[in-house]
Amino acid sequence: MPITDLPLRRRTLGRLLSHGIRTVDDLVTHSGTELLRIRSFGPVALADVTAALTDRGLALADKPDHRDPWSQLRTLRVRGGHTLTSLAHETGYSHQYLSMLERGLRKPTTTALTRIAAALSQPVTALTATNHPQWTITRSCR
Repeated sequence: MPITDLPLRRRTLGRLLSHGIRTVDDLVTHSGTELLRIRSFGPVALADVTAALTDRGLALADKPDHRDPWSQLRTLRVRGGHTLTSLAHETGYSHQYLSMLERGLRKPTTTALTRIAAALSQPVTALTATNHPQWTITRSCR
C-alpha cells in the first residue's frame, strides 16, 4: 500500500517521500530513531506516523539504537531544561549544529564536547557514555 493512503500531514508525507519511503512496507522497516534523522522530521511527524500505523495494526521496526555515542546529548539537554536555542546561546554553537549532533549527523570536536558538557553541568563522560567500546574520542591535529 502506498504511504499516500495513510492519513498523514502533507509535510510528513513529503519528508517520507523525499527520503525514498514510498510504501507502508518501506515505512515499517525503519525505526522511529531512523525516521527522526530525516531532516525536518520531528516528534510530531513521528507521532503521526505511529498513530497511522497503529490504526492499521502495524508498527515501526524495533531496532537497537547504534547512533553515535553523542546521542545522549538530547536526553541530557531536555532533562536539564534546555532548548536547542538556549544551549546554543550558552555554548556559542548554532542550534543547527547542536541538532545535527543530537541526530548523529555530525561528530563533535573535543572542544565542543567540553563546552556542551559545561553548559549542561555534566562531565564530558556523561555525553559519551555508551555501550559501544569500539568508539573513542580522539583529538584531531591541524
